Amino acid sequence: MKNYELTLILKPELDGEALNKTIQTVAAFIQEKGGFLEKQELRGKQRQGILAVLAFSLGAEEIESIQKRIKEEKQIFRSMLIIAPKKRTQTPTIQTAPKIVSQEQPRMSVEDIDKKLEEIFK
Repeated sequence: MKNYELTLILKPELDGEALNKTIQTVAAFIQEKGGFLEKQELRGKQRQGILAVLAFSLGAEEIESIQKRIKEEKQIFRSMLIIAPKKRTQTPTIQTAPKIVSQEQPRMSVEDIDKKLEEIFK
């Protein structure tokens, strides 16, 4: 099964009941074909039409029948069916703190430090 995203542009003069009926008809057909509807979203009414998006998972062999069914719907002006990008799931990783390698040098005596300072300032 692949993830798909179906974008529909419906007639702008549709009222709420006819709009819902058309979207539910398409969603029901997808589910009849064995699809799993993940998201159904109405994105609003524009001057040219009403935009609706359906996200679903379905076997590739059923896509052609879905496209034919959408073309039969008189309330749909245009449609676009794409393979949805894969959702990136990051597996949690345990990050260990970087190991700090102790590079301890032997401690210098006060006299050695004084000698070094005299060398530097001369």
